[in-house]
Amino acid sequence: MDERRFGRRRVLPVTILLVLAALALALAAACGGDDDAEPVAAPAEPEPAAAAAEPEPAPAPEPEIMRAEVDVGILGSQSGPWVVLGETLHYALQMAAAEINSGHPTCVESGACEPGGGVLVGDTLYTINIHARDIRSENEAALAAAEELISDVGVRYMFGPVLDPFAILVQELTQPEGIIHFGSPSIFATVLTEESVAPGGEKHYLFKTLVEDAVWQAIVAKATTDTFPDATRQAILIGDDANGESIARGLQDAFELLGQEVEVVFYPPGETTDYSPFLTRIKAFEPDVVHFYYNPPEEQAALEQALELDVAPAYSAVNIDPLDFQEFFGTLEQDVLLVCVPVCVAGLTSPKIKDYFERYRQQAGELGPTASFSLMIYDFLPMLAAAWKHAGTVDDADAVVAALETIEYESTIGLLSFDDRHIVDAGLDSCLVSGGEFECTLITERPGLER
Repeated sequence: MDERRFGRRRVLPVTILLVLAALALALAAACGGDDDAEPVAAPAEPEPAAAAAEPEPAPAPEPEIMRAEVDVGILGSQSGPWVVLGETLHYALQMAAAEINSGHPTCVESGACEPGGGVLVGDTLYTINIHARDIRSENEAALAAAEELISDVGVRYMFGPVLDPFAILVQELTQPEGIIHFGSPSIFATVLTEESVAPGGEKHYLFKTLVEDAVWQAIVAKATTDTFPDATRQAILIGDDANGESIARGLQDAFELLGQEVEVVFYPPGETTDYSPFLTRIKAFEPDVVHFYYNPPEEQAALEQALELDVAPAYSAVNIDPLDFQEFFGTLEQDVLLVCVPVCVAGLTSPKIKDYFERYRQQAGELGPTASFSLMIYDFLPMLAAAWKHAGTVDDADAVVAALETIEYESTIGLLSFDDRHIVDAGLDSCLVSGGEFECTLITERPGLER
């Protein structure tokens, strides 16, 4: 046998041996190996990632502001014998609406409007749309204008008329429709009671913007007797209509309670230019003071004739401002007591009032004889706007009435509020013109008067 073929040992290649050894070591490690074997370090735990900062919440979107208009009606005489009062109503409310719509500083300061203009109620910015109608100093025209504003225009708020005969007719239309109605007429005090203005009451939506007649008449009587302490006889020359009769009765009651004798003489308003027959009758009464009511142009004309006839040693008139009076009459020998509702321009008791009358002059073109009367009207529109904001609505008349019953509005002349009969709580201004000088006193006391 070939020795080389059968006797030589076969040898594995070195490479294969090395591979087998590596496999054996790996297998031993997988099976745990000896107890004293060097432990193999575990791979390091990864560092925890830093917590991600919470994203800041996105700012809430600004609420969308809607825009709308509130329709407000004005009924006043732009023609006829009572035009002077109708124009005053018109100028005052047009000025108030323009200042609310433009964001006038006085309106912003009182909280009635926004700096950019309008009244923000909830998410709606309201502007005021004024609808003025001429009632021509006639009952029929007043009713027709009111019906048109209510039925065709759809107003929910009404101002005026100023005088009793027209206003008492108009309120018969506004109240059943739930229209909030502001007016100054004397006769409103006869229909406004705690029962009638209560929720569900027939006058729930009616508000009187002049102090109760018994109050201002008592103020006038007291101011007269304080100014002329030796006087015992008072005469009243007044227009013969429903308003004049109501005022005359109240003044007579007030003076008689103070121990005065009173003579009342009526004249036909709107058609009288010669007052001498009425003044002659008054002169025969030998009065200490003669009072003229209640249409300023007619008052001035009657007083001028009374001075010529030397009817009395002293006189009194209502809603004629001392500045206007002195421009018309100059310096008189007789003393004249002028009563303004609520303040006289001449009084200028505060910078706010002085600024108001300057703005009114720009609106009306001049300060006429009833400029002071405008402040009995002007402030009630921004007061109404403040009530909308307080109530959170312009459409819910009952909620707006509730707001008007509770808020105190910082007006041009001070805090305005309504009593439990929806009659404003305010005062009067009395100015004594004597020897070319005048002195004014604002009377805010509410003297009692048993009727």
